[in-house]
Amino acid sequence: VLPKPSERTLANGLRVIVARSSDLPLVTADLTVRTGGWADPDGLAGAAAMSAGMLTEGTKTRSAQEIARQVEALGATVVSSADGESSSVTLNAMPGKLTEAMTVMADVARNPAFAQEELDRQRAQALDGLQVAFQEPGQLAAFAMGPAVFAGTPFGHVMGGTPASLPKLTPDHLRAIHTAAFRPDNAILVLTGDITPEQGFALAE
Repeated sequence: VLPKPSERTLANGLRVIVARSSDLPLVTADLTVRTGGWADPDGLAGAAAMSAGMLTEGTKTRSAQEIARQVEALGATVVSSADGESSSVTLNAMPGKLTEAMTVMADVARNPAFAQEELDRQRAQALDGLQVAFQEPGQLAAFAMGPAVFAGTPFGHVMGGTPASLPKLTPDHLRAIHTAAFRPDNAILVLTGDITPEQGFALAE
């Protein structure tokens, strides 16, 4: 039985949905923005995916290591990613640690640093992953599908990037995508678990 959600739109345009389900002492907060791989600039396939993936790799006040340490100390998890249609930051935390954990989540979502050294590291990992994927027929078919099926549309490219596009990415490219996408009027915050609507809306504010 799905919980009945409560919904409110904040003054800044952020849509907030809270659905209480207290079967487990856990809360999940998911911030999703309506911008994904379709927004990659021409010739920069993988820009949105890299931008979203790097949100947890350091902010203007926290390094990647500090984020990891603080989240682990709270017994929480924070992950970020993008697909073709959207990007998201997702937090899982115990109710008693939720306020502190959401402070880190908010910093990750709003103030990513996109440091050059972190981009270089993430890019190297992505290129290594492509080298492995290119040895697998199923992966090759997946890479070919988007450009073949959606040719001529914003979805007609490899969303995760290619060996040609990933080396072109700069921190400025990632900042531009983040600035355009991570706006409250382009986002939905969903909180579920052991939390009341009143608590959820207060945290969202």
